[in-house]
Amino acid sequence: MAAVFALTVGLLVTAILWAVIRRAPEVSEACRVSEVEDGLVEVEGALEACGALRAPLSGRAAAAWEVVVEREEGLFSWRPVVVVSSAEALAVVDDSGRIELAVPPEQLRVSAPALSGRAGPFRAPPPAVLRLLRRRRCDPRGVIFCRGFRWSERVLRPGDHVRVRGVAQWTTLAPSASAAGRPGGRGTGGYRGLETNAVLRAQAGQPVQIKTVARGPSPESAPRR
Repeated sequence: MAAVFALTVGLLVTAILWAVIRRAPEVSEACRVSEVEDGLVEVEGALEACGALRAPLSGRAAAAWEVVVEREEGLFSWRPVVVVSSAEALAVVDDSGRIELAVPPEQLRVSAPALSGRAGPFRAPPPAVLRLLRRRRCDPRGVIFCRGFRWSERVLRPGDHVRVRGVAQWTTLAPSASAAGRPGGRGTGGYRGLETNAVLRAQAGQPVQIKTVARGPSPESAPRR
């Protein structure tokens, strides 16, 4: 009994500490797009997308979405069995320029207000969740009843104010008419020249993190680095 009590207290303390860490304010400062250098960076601005997707669980229009489905395994234990995301061609725009996100869906992690749900043992997951589970060959049924599942869906929309963390890389491109007129782009004499373009990529073991943030001071009033 004492061992069970100690384990329960330990799990509770760990959960509280994890919640505090996740809610802690950002330590690093986001840089302006025009000041991005090669390497790991964070930029902040408005999210731009070429088109719209539909989130698989809610059907909400989205520029990017992420769904995580976890399966219950023992007391207070959950294991992710589905982690899937998708995004249109995305970019982040601030008053100094525009930077594109060159990110495969499996390397994108979305942080935004979530729609969540839970099922089992006497209530099966909804059809949209079942489809995701079956694509991963995950049997939703246990020995007698349904297994326990919980899920969350996070959605980003065009125009959301976001902070993105990724690896910046400058590449040389042929000038194109489509780039003309973009702030900090090839057509307006960005500080890197007319034939260069910056993108944010993922690196091994480090997906691109993109999350919604509250709007802070205007760029004009914020101190420049």
